[in-house]
Amino acid sequence: MKLYTLIIILAIIVSSCIVLTYFLRMPLFRRDNIEFGDVYKLKNMLLSEGKITINVKATIKIVNEYIDISGLRIKVTRVYMLFHACNAPSITSEITDLIGVYANQTFIGLVTGLKIIEYASRYVDIIFVNSSLSGKVGTLRLGKQYVVEKILPLWNGQIKYHNSTLFSWQGLRIVRIITLFLEDD
Repeated sequence: MKLYTLIIILAIIVSSCIVLTYFLRMPLFRRDNIEFGDVYKLKNMLLSEGKITINVKATIKIVNEYIDISGLRIKVTRVYMLFHACNAPSITSEITDLIGVYANQTFIGLVTGLKIIEYASRYVDIIFVNSSLSGKVGTLRLGKQYVVEKILPLWNGQIKYHNSTLFSWQGLRIVRIITLFLEDD
């Protein structure tokens, strides 16, 4: 009888060690979803500090869009950084927000747009974000490096997106199309 109890106790100890080993490998705190308010904090951090680190993986989606600059069709990209959400309201950011908030019923996240800057009544910069990332990432950095894609001297022009005028000018402007890169750190 003693041998039988010893075998049962030994079996309980071995199975407990196996179960304990399994549970020690699991994270103590795991969030599959992100809170709605956290997305606004991420947006502000990315704009002010240029970098965000999150404990939830973001899915990166890149969408090609086109803008019209005085009749010239120019390809730009919108980068979506999406997280799973439960019953998020529908939010669509303005195209003129360099980093905006996006949400639908299933996903919530950040979306890039265009920033249009006129200075010295001579220059117009159109800044957009591109990325070579795909899939899921946990750390994002808005690169300090940029690439001037095109330089266009234009008279009396306008910038349109989906037949909506975003910006217009009179006289000569040097228009620069500039790409910032969203990178994994």
